[in-house]
Amino acid sequence: MKNKGKVYKDGKIYYSIGRINEKENLIMEFETSLNKRVYERITQGFIKTYKPVMDDRPYRVFDKIGDYRKWCEKFLPEWLGYGREK
Repeated sequence: MKNKGKVYKDGKIYYSIGRINEKENLIMEFETSLNKRVYERITQGFIKTYKPVMDDRPYRVFDKIGDYRKWCEKFLPEWLGYGREK
């Protein structure tokens, strides 16, 4: 495996030239992540994914859980996983 990338460590850029094995690459990535601040780990660790219908409004109110379940089955795509188990 060739490592084209740069490893940022303590504000410095490190390059590895040639081939490195998988274990060395894993250690380099681990050390890089340890040097990041907690805020950076949190912001880079989560990916915002648009969820159709659910993200279109800030909130919804239902009188009963049954109403909520019916709404989910009717309006939400199946791949979101809010439908009933088959």
